[in-house]
Amino acid sequence: NPMAKHGYSRDNRPDCLQVCIGLVVTTDGIPLGYEVFSGNTNDSRTVQAMVEAMEQKYGRADRIWVMDRGMVSEENLRFLRERGGSYIVGTPKAMLRQFERYLTDQDWQEVQAGVEVKLVAGPDGEETFLLARSADRREKERAMHQRFFDRMKEGLQKMQASADSGRLKDPGIANRRLGRLQGQYWRAAGA
Repeated sequence: NPMAKHGYSRDNRPDCLQVCIGLVVTTDGIPLGYEVFSGNTNDSRTVQAMVEAMEQKYGRADRIWVMDRGMVSEENLRFLRERGGSYIVGTPKAMLRQFERYLTDQDWQEVQAGVEVKLVAGPDGEETFLLARSADRREKERAMHQRFFDRMKEGLQKMQASADSGRLKDPGIANRRLGRLQGQYWRAAGA
């Protein structure tokens, strides 16, 4: 397949050729259409092609385009806004920092057991953000952070043992090892 290329692999298999498939489904999850893209196509590059293909096949309609974080770019959102399109997208994590002050507010609504949501107006007033939090996700994040912390601590203890035994004497080598540890376990590097 000439479209099969090396690209970002969600399966952690960068050694394999792949293709990217854009899928459009109904609200019930029934597939309406798809497009196949080269395996090295960034997800954010597929949005305009998918919207145009669906509108060409089925006409323009009052659709709601739902996309994950990998497909979101300001260019894509502008494209949808200019067409009068509605969308629900996963907000890039870097953008979530601007909503930190809302996380401690008390006006969350429980929508199902362990899942709470809150609507927050966007900074420009044109968009509404739906913040969601769940006890399960919080526990998963806590466990991941603890795992990184434990691995970082174990690596530091090995460095300490090497220094104590006299095998690690050179400060330059120690700093490089520390840098590798911090890079490998960056989530715990601040600790």
